[in-house]
Amino acid sequence: MILVGSNLAETMPPALRHLTELRENGGKLIVVDPRRTRTAEQADLHLAPRPGTDLALALGMLHLVVAEGRVDEEFVAARTTGWEDARAGAMSHWPEQVERITGVSVPELREAVALFCGAENAMVLTARGPEQQSKGTDTVGAWINLCLATGRAGRPLNGYGCLTGQGNGQGGREHGQKADQLPGYRKLDDPAARAHVAAVWGVARSRCRDPDGARTSSSTRSAARCGPCSSWGPTRSSPPRAPRTSRDASARSTSSPSPTSCSPRPPNSPTSSCR
Repeated sequence: MILVGSNLAETMPPALRHLTELRENGGKLIVVDPRRTRTAEQADLHLAPRPGTDLALALGMLHLVVAEGRVDEEFVAARTTGWEDARAGAMSHWPEQVERITGVSVPELREAVALFCGAENAMVLTARGPEQQSKGTDTVGAWINLCLATGRAGRPLNGYGCLTGQGNGQGGREHGQKADQLPGYRKLDDPAARAHVAAVWGVARSRCRDPDGARTSSSTRSAARCGPCSSWGPTRSSPPRAPRTSRDASARSTSSPSPTSCSPRPPNSPTSSCR
């Protein structure tokens, strides 16, 4: 597993056990982080690129995948589009250049590629570190392209995934942690949603206020009345989302930083994406 820009040991400690189990079962962990974090201390290989150079690092690894003949040509031909553009972006980032940009040595780059490609199952997980950069979209796209080029998609225990920044951030929002929403993403200005949540929380309807501060009228309370319930399921302020459909993966080209800097992506330039 390659863990990019996440310090699980401090942001979501319970999840760290999965990495511990991975290593106990013979797996290898690569952590990409400029800092020597508690998570990085547990890694078999810690890559410490200069801040803001994650894109060059990912492209450098993809370069080695191509140069060393590790591309899953059959998978790329059958399951992806845009490979030639992605390949061209990677081939402009040879190992010595990437070492100058990122500070990660060529031997470390080669070891990371060998570990990732030599494993039966391999994944890349990114977090806020690479995502919240001027080239965050391109950077994540480059890591996805690394997974696609090696055929690490559509199979169990393989492929790409993303992590939230803090433990149960998504769960907190689901439960109404956001100040502008009620639990379950219900809207504050929906009288029915407010009445439903009030019933679940045991709050008297007479205490419910409209967003403008006015008390909910008795007629509104009558129309919005619902019985007590123990879950968020019976009523929602908006229809449930349709399930996502599976699509074939698609490698996309990534913009290339200059050898001396990683400047913001110019307007209207293509971004990386997985189709």
